[in-house]
Amino acid sequence: MPTNDHPMVNNMSAIWLRFANKIDTVGNPGIEKKPILQTSPYSRTMFHPVRINMQNIRDRMKRRLFNQGPQTVGVLLKGQFNSVFKNRVKPETLETGKYGDLKEKSDSTKMVVISDGDLIRNQYSQLNDQTYELGRDRFTKRTFSNKDFMLNAVDYLLDESGLIQLRAKDFSMRLLNESRAEAEKLYWQIMNMGAPVLIVIIFGILYNFVRKQRFAT
Repeated sequence: MPTNDHPMVNNMSAIWLRFANKIDTVGNPGIEKKPILQTSPYSRTMFHPVRINMQNIRDRMKRRLFNQGPQTVGVLLKGQFNSVFKNRVKPETLETGKYGDLKEKSDSTKMVVISDGDLIRNQYSQLNDQTYELGRDRFTKRTFSNKDFMLNAVDYLLDESGLIQLRAKDFSMRLLNESRAEAEKLYWQIMNMGAPVLIVIIFGILYNFVRKQRFAT
C-alpha cells in the first residue's frame, strides 16, 4: 500500500506484490530514505526458505498470526551513491592490466528500490494466448495500481516535476450522507418519478383550457 502523500504514490490504490521481502535500510548518513510502499497493518513475515503448499489456500487464516504491523517493501533513496567498484579492481583492469579513472561516488541522484521484481511482470494465459494488463490478477479479475506506480516512478526519476505533480493532484470527493440518503430515499424517488408526470399533466390541462378559450371567442 502507498504510505504517504508523496507525488509518486499520492491518490493511488493498492500495489500488487507476490513474494515481497521486508526492506531494512542501513545507517548511511549521506542517503535520505523515504518509505513509499508498505504492507497493511495485518502482516506476517516468514524466514527463508518457506514451504508453499496449495492447501494453505483452503485453510482459514488465523488473524492473530498477522500482527507484525506494516512492513516496508518500497523505498525512495536520495543522495550520492558509492560505486560498487569502490575499493575493488574493475573487470577491465583484470583484462588489460591498466588502471583507469574511477568515479567512486555518483552525483546527487534518486533511486527507487522495490523488494519484489514481480511488480513489473504481466500475467499470461496459455489457454487463450493472452497477456494481461500490468497489475491485473486474472484469477480475481482485480486490477491493481502497478502500471500507474511504474509510470509515476519513471516520471519522478526523470524529474518530470510538472507531470508528476499533475498526476498527484488531490481530488475531494463529495460523498453522500448515507443515513440521510436512506431516510429520504422514498421522497426523492417520488419526486423524480412523479414530478415530471405531474408537470406534463398540468401543462396539458392549461394548454387545452387556453385553446378552448381562444376558439370560443
